[in-house]
Amino acid sequence: MTGAGGMGRGRAPSRALPALLLAGCLAGSLVGCAAIDERTAQAAKVDLVGMSALDVQTCLGLPDQRLVSGKTTLLTYFANSTRTFGMSAGLVSLSFGGYCHATVRIEGGRVAGVTFSGDTSSLMSHDAACAPIVRSCLRRVPE
Repeated sequence: MTGAGGMGRGRAPSRALPALLLAGCLAGSLVGCAAIDERTAQAAKVDLVGMSALDVQTCLGLPDQRLVSGKTTLLTYFANSTRTFGMSAGLVSLSFGGYCHATVRIEGGRVAGVTFSGDTSSLMSHDAACAPIVRSCLRRVPE
């Protein structure tokens, strides 16, 4: 038998529900940010190709690692996700973040390719953790 409001006798309303609703709202807003970061990272794989080695180092900065092999140079940049969030609400636990190693391959003085490795995914967005590395190069005014 239930009392007023449909609650079972002697049962208080669950306190986990507001926390779960808050977690859902926060996760939803972070998914939107991660989707934008995913598009930024994916655009870099195309837009940076053909850029001069000097220009790419000007906008990305000095690499964390550099490897020269013959006529090929690999510039590697490291980043931790700037959108780290963790929350626990009863049985639900959410944690977002990641890290990225972005490697820019230079051949003949020009960018020949960009690859990402590491824990690059954030929520449902592939390579979102790599966006902070490449964002400054994508803001450049086209020549």
